Amino acid sequence: WLTEEVRQLDDQFGAAQELVDLLREQAELETAVSKAEEVIVAQGQRPVVFIDGTMIFWILESKAPEVKSYFLTRYLASLEQLYKLRVPSVALISLPKSRELVSLLKLGLCRFMVANCIPCHSTYTTFPCKAVEQLIDAHVARTFLRRHERTTVFVNTSQISSEYPVHLRTHFCYLDVGQEIVRLELPAWVVDDQAAFDHVCQVVLDQSIKGG
Repeated sequence: WLTEEVRQLDDQFGAAQELVDLLREQAELETAVSKAEEVIVAQGQRPVVFIDGTMIFWILESKAPEVKSYFLTRYLASLEQLYKLRVPSVALISLPKSRELVSLLKLGLCRFMVANCIPCHSTYTTFPCKAVEQLIDAHVARTFLRRHERTTVFVNTSQISSEYPVHLRTHFCYLDVGQEIVRLELPAWVVDDQAAFDHVCQVVLDQSIKGG
C-alpha cells in the first residue's frame, strides 16, 4: 500500500511507527477535506473541521529534508483545499502543556532589556524568571479568563510554522470551556475572518459542553 516515493523515504526512519504517524496525519487531513466536500454538497453548509492534535507539524522539524518536503507539501495541500472551500479548521488540544505565554512572562521578569541568559547566570545567583518556571500556559490563562472566554490570538513563530504560506500560518489562543482550558490552533485566514473565528469558538464550546 506504500507508494514507490514513500518506499524510497522508508530508510530515513529509525522506527516504523514514525512513518505510520506521518502517513496517518496525511490520511486524516485528506479525509477531512473529502468529508467537508460531502457535507457541502449534501447539506449546502460549510462544516468546521476538527484536527486531532496540533496544527504545527513539529514532528517534521527534525526529519531529513526530503521527508519534511514530502509530507509538509501534502499536509499544506489539504489545509489549502479547506481554505479554498472556505471551510474553517481548528486543532483542539485538551490539557495543553505549551509554555509560550510563560515565555512572555519570563521575558517580562528578566532583569535585562533583551534576554541574555549566559551572562546572567555567570553574574547573579538569583533569577527573577525562575518565579514562573513551574507554570504552563493553561495556568496563566486560568488567572484571568472567565468561563467561556478566550485569550487574545498569538502567532506561532517556530521554524516549521514559518514555512507555511502566510494565510495558513498557525495562530493560537486559549479558551475556557468550563471544565478546563483548551488550546485552539487555527490558520491565519480563519483568525482574520471574524465571523468564521467566532463560529469556530462557538462550535468548540458547544461540543465541549455536550461532551463534558
